[in-house]
Amino acid sequence: PAAVVSHAHGASAGAVEACVLRDRQKGPDEIRHFITEYAANRGATPQALDQEAGRALTQTLRDEGYMSVRKFVPTVSETLGVSRATVYHYLKSPDTASAASGPVP
Repeated sequence: PAAVVSHAHGASAGAVEACVLRDRQKGPDEIRHFITEYAANRGATPQALDQEAGRALTQTLRDEGYMSVRKFVPTVSETLGVSRATVYHYLKSPDTASAASGPVP
C-alpha cells in the first residue's frame, strides 16, 4: 500500500510522487512499471533501450532499492528483452559499480 503523503507548502508534484513511489511496497509489477516509464521518458520501449541506457537503468533500479525484490534479475531481463547474463553484466559493469565497492581492478 502507498503511504499517505501530505502536500507540504512549496513541494513539487514530482517530489511528492517520488516519496509515494519510494514508500510503495516494491514487487515485479513495480519493476516493470519503472522500466516502462524509464524507457518512455527516453522516447523508447524497454526492448529498444541501448546498452548504455540499460546500464543506467540498472543503476537507477539499484539506487531505488529494487534489487531486493524477489525475481529482480528475471523480471528485468524479460522486460528489457535481454538475457539474465546481460542484466548481471550491467550490475557488474564499472559504470554501475557502487562507490562503496572501490575501484575495479
